[in-house]
Amino acid sequence: MMYVKMNNSQIVMSEYRRSEVMSAAELKEIISFVGIGLLILAIVFIQLSRRKLSGIFRVIVSFIAYACLIIGALIVFYVVLSGPTG
Repeated sequence: MMYVKMNNSQIVMSEYRRSEVMSAAELKEIISFVGIGLLILAIVFIQLSRRKLSGIFRVIVSFIAYACLIIGALIVFYVVLSGPTG
């Protein structure tokens, strides 16, 4: 990854190197993003099933939506209760 740095009115391009191993905080961040994404997906599916769909498709999409809601809530609950990383 390249980044640009201003140094005494000169532009210096340097390469930023990071380690290959993710820290615990970065891992928890990714896990929380997955949980938030599942919650947003649940909102979209619930609105879709209530407003646009009918019949068996409505039941299937509602089931998927509520499954996403429960899994996303459990993930966010885990991330919040596990506390900060040290």
